[in-house]
Amino acid sequence: MIVCYTTSTTNNEETAEGNIDETEENDSTKQDEQCVDIVECKNRLREAYETIIMYEVPLDDLDRKLHCRIRMRLAELNNSKEQTV
Repeated sequence: MIVCYTTSTTNNEETAEGNIDETEENDSTKQDEQCVDIVECKNRLREAYETIIMYEVPLDDLDRKLHCRIRMRLAELNNSKEQTV
């Protein structure tokens, strides 16, 4: 699945002056369309989570909580993958 979205940026100096007529076209406005492959992002996230969990190092309480949350997120990703297939 690919999601496309548009972002707009304006030149802050010109908008800060307050002399821009709202009916005029503002040449300093840029619109960039970006596409994101959701499936690829989920695959990279899954690989990152698996890499973190793979390392066997002594864990303190905070690390244990983090690893628990990562395992839960990894399970959610795996479940969403099974539902899309």
